[in-house]
Amino acid sequence: MLRQLTLTALIAGAAALPAAAADTATPREFTAKLDAQAQQSLLRNIAYGRGYVVTSDFSQSGSGHWVARALKDGKPLTVAVKMPPRDVPVFIN
Repeated sequence: MLRQLTLTALIAGAAALPAAAADTATPREFTAKLDAQAQQSLLRNIAYGRGYVVTSDFSQSGSGHWVARALKDGKPLTVAVKMPPRDVPVFIN
């Protein structure tokens, strides 16, 4: 039984290796992807705190607002969130 479990774990681990090796994202791309996911999560939490259920991903409009489709009290509508600009750190040598 132990031999069978070990063999199953080895096969499952070997099957996952090609998928891990196929991800060729650079660290900058990976960081940008994580940042986008965090931004989406933050925007969803802001909308949820005001009673909206967001049904689509947020996208940035030309005016700088983040816009998505949502439901409030069962009625579909469009919500917009204005995020304050981020402070960009200035590095001094």
